Formats: sequence, structure tokens, C-alpha cells
Amino acid sequence: MSTIEFDFAKARQQQQELESIAQELKSIAEQSMEDTIGGIASAWSGDNAQAYLAKAEKLQTQISRNADKVQNTSIVLGIVSSALQRAEEIAKEIAGSNGGGGGR
Repeated sequence: MSTIEFDFAKARQQQQELESIAQELKSIAEQSMEDTIGGIASAWSGDNAQAYLAKAEKLQTQISRNADKVQNTSIVLGIVSSALQRAEEIAKEIAGSNGGGGGR
């Protein structure tokens, strides 16, 4: 019989890493990019500046959306990990109540 093993501690660690990455991306989008865009806007004018700033704002939006996606992945990993852990606990309880999992 085959078994599937899931490392719950590793999943929690990866979930925390994903959450950290999401926060870092949000910080880049909300602070670093905003500061950069503001600095460029105050130092550069004209059609090329406007085109560049539009591209920078589009990139800022993409980074923010990616941060949300990474955060959602972290949340889903936590939900799946918790569900698997609970399912494993239930399976152990059932096996224990059946005298070790043997058939009748």
C-alpha cells in the first residue's frame, strides 16, 4: 500500500516565506515605486516623461497585483495544509477506533 507524506512544518514555513515575499512586493509597489515615480515626475517633463511615467505606473500596478497573488497563494497553502492535517488526525482516530485499521 502506498502512503502520501506531507511535511506540515515545511508547509507552514513556506507559507510564512510567501507572506513575507508578498509584503515585500507590496512595499516595493506602494513605497519604492511611488517615490521613484514622484522623483521622476518632478525632475522630468514632456511627452517622453509622461510615456515613461505611464509605463512605471503600469509596472507598479502589476507588482501590486502579483503581491496579492502571492498572498493568496500563501492563504490557500495554509488552508490546504490545515485541512490535510485535520484529515490525517481523523484518519488516525478512525484507525485507532477500529483496532488498528483492520477490516471486519
